[in-house]
Amino acid sequence: MSIANETWQQARTIYRTVRMIQERMIRQHASAFKVSGTEPLCAELSFPQFNAVFMVRERDAVTIKELAEALQVSAPSASAMVDRLVDMGMLTREQSQVDRREVVVRVSERGLEHLAILEEQILDAIADLLKKLGAESAAQWTNIYQKISRVIESEQAVSKT
Repeated sequence: MSIANETWQQARTIYRTVRMIQERMIRQHASAFKVSGTEPLCAELSFPQFNAVFMVRERDAVTIKELAEALQVSAPSASAMVDRLVDMGMLTREQSQVDRREVVVRVSERGLEHLAILEEQILDAIADLLKKLGAESAAQWTNIYQKISRVIESEQAVSKT
């Protein structure tokens, strides 16, 4: 097997595994709320909407233009997504105090509560996998993810300059 082909196979394995992990977390998230008999706001969110809400939370507040750039979508698409998320109670939008032509978007208190629940469920799902892997494999996995984070952060720092 050539190095390029081996790398491609490794990439395919990682991709499939990440998808399996995502599906597992989604199932656990859905089942947790079925047991409690409640329906979270997060249950209605698409993956791009999750990204948008998490991105807004990480930055505390963003303009529609900043959100569009971060999500790599058009401003009208970002605006439509924000409208839907405001209707769902996940985000708030208000006039900018600096430039009245701009709209500032923030995660609502209700949205923050639902994100906290979601993150706890995701962390529980990951912790469950780590326990099943055992301490040594869990440490290796964590080490690899830390290396990946450093590579991505380095690339982001270079692209900002």
